[in-house]
Amino acid sequence: MKEAIAVDSVIATRISKTPSGCSLCGHSDESTVHVLFKCPHAQPVWRLSQFNLSTDNLPDRMVPLMTFLLNNVDHSQYSMLINIMWVIWKDRCKRVFEGKRTNPQVTLASALNWMITMEKAQFTLGTSFYKRPNDSDDMQVAADFHCWIDASWSHANSQGTSMAYILFDREGILVQYQLTDGQAYSPFHAELLSLKMALLNVMDKGILNCAFYTDCLDLQRVIAGKDC
Repeated sequence: MKEAIAVDSVIATRISKTPSGCSLCGHSDESTVHVLFKCPHAQPVWRLSQFNLSTDNLPDRMVPLMTFLLNNVDHSQYSMLINIMWVIWKDRCKRVFEGKRTNPQVTLASALNWMITMEKAQFTLGTSFYKRPNDSDDMQVAADFHCWIDASWSHANSQGTSMAYILFDREGILVQYQLTDGQAYSPFHAELLSLKMALLNVMDKGILNCAFYTDCLDLQRVIAGKDC
């Protein structure tokens, strides 16, 4: 909602650069809303999803857009909504920096798989890190909040790192999410920065009992005191 990810319109405000438009379709304004919803490469994903969004008439700014979506989507679907946005952004970065193309069906499947993977992540944090209970105990772990973290990193562009976290309460209701860009020197470093960002924001909210989840095995091993 802070429009912090490194789309063309954001980069142009940070450095002396003339906006060059969307990296995928050539649209004159590569805004966050355009990349995640209105780009021809994003629209088919939303049409295929359970949300069946018609993206043409959506607001052009993230705050009114997310307000509209969160007011019109059942809270049980918030997680999938955010996951689709995150995977669309990751696919955009893969296409721009690695030349990899993904069809809408694969993008949607990746969003679902990412959500499931994060649900099955192997660690939590209360006053210390500990192993999460079985999946049958989903959201019943002794924590008031649950936070999933992830990062996207490119060897070709370490400054193009994207980091994200999604915070829910124990009822599964979305409390907060953040998607931002930064600089990292490895995939592990990017995941670590995502965890740091999430921890700082959770502490700023005065939350003392929160479970954290990641699909990064190296991060899990380091926290558990094991060699990578």
